[in-house]
Amino acid sequence: MAQWRLHSVRDPLTATLSAGEKKQLARYLKEEGLGSLAAARKNDELAMQLVRIDDAKGKPAFALYLASFGSGALFEHDKPTLVGNVIQHHFELVDDDRSDLPAQLAKAFTKAEVKRLGLATAIVFGKSPPKGSALPASTGVAEALALPKGSARMTAVSQLASMLFGTKWAPYPKRDPQALSAEQRRFLEATISAGHEVGLVRCGLFSKIEWNARALGKAPAGASDVEITIGKERLPLWRAVSDVASGHRDPAKVLAAFSKLDPTKALAGWQEIARGDAYDLFGAHALTDAESGIPRTPNNVKHRTRLFSWMADANLALGEPGRGAAEALTKTKITLDYRSGYPWAFIAILSLVHHAARAGAVLDPTHDELVARLDGKYGDAFAAPIVKEIEKTLAKDRLAAIATRRAERAARRGT
Repeated sequence: MAQWRLHSVRDPLTATLSAGEKKQLARYLKEEGLGSLAAARKNDELAMQLVRIDDAKGKPAFALYLASFGSGALFEHDKPTLVGNVIQHHFELVDDDRSDLPAQLAKAFTKAEVKRLGLATAIVFGKSPPKGSALPASTGVAEALALPKGSARMTAVSQLASMLFGTKWAPYPKRDPQALSAEQRRFLEATISAGHEVGLVRCGLFSKIEWNARALGKAPAGASDVEITIGKERLPLWRAVSDVASGHRDPAKVLAAFSKLDPTKALAGWQEIARGDAYDLFGAHALTDAESGIPRTPNNVKHRTRLFSWMADANLALGEPGRGAAEALTKTKITLDYRSGYPWAFIAILSLVHHAARAGAVLDPTHDELVARLDGKYGDAFAAPIVKEIEKTLAKDRLAAIATRRAERAARRGT
């Protein structure tokens, strides 16, 4: 008989919880930067599941909280004792005295059971190494990548990453690739060459293989890699804009340096960032794990507000070519098809608002349909201040018509 089995799944945000479960959920939400239970229940972008795990005799043993962005936490049943975390879909023990638990749980999370319960978050279980230990000397990145079984390969590569880069939350500032040790660089180059995604955002690297490849010089530079000069410092445009978004650099100084670029290069750099193709600038570069919570944390709101505001100011500095680029951005297929407008929709509309204001006019009414999708139930919770900035420039009758469009969209979705 299996040691553990999956009993049931509930939505912890709507279900009736015991006192112990409420404490567990409160701890999880706090550590993920998601606020209170009341705030989480109002968060339209957050989906959660609570899995009850029983022992062989059918007695409740664990409570596993899973969120829609690959995160989770495992607690002792009805107790505040944290057993392990799910980080980017990978299960990690808190206490290595139970090093056999991941393998045991893996046997319970069969494909059939996962399908039966309708679990939305995939989990990779693997035996975590004891604190301070290392993989066998013969297990380098090449050997880890050569492991035939997917879960074993992912576990081995993740362990190597933890050993080489550390486990402390350090996504900001982004690591300078030139400062990587020879061993760190070999690891990164090997995983890039193998096309193996590794969760390295937490340790100051990038979320996509192609961006890590660009940073290492293993892929062609992009338009936003053009260097600007701030005082005596030379740095890539994307990095300076990232610093602005994270609140660690004066936006006016970056804008002044940006304005000195060749106009063609400046426009190309702006466009790459606005499309979301310049590394992971749309992700909050928080200083702590809690600050990085997704979605709708204060730091994420501040991050995107600073980023979108600077991008609109930079677009205005580009003059008519900038305005044309913003107009074109509003007409891209993904901007028009996405249910609430992606970040570039906010950048484009705010840029056009700035251009209209400079000309003594207001935003062209042809963009009101897109404005309507910037807010409401399916709007981007990160960018509420930007929506307010846009809407304060519009007349009351236009705002009323926009509100009606939002209501009609919501009704069509059955919300």
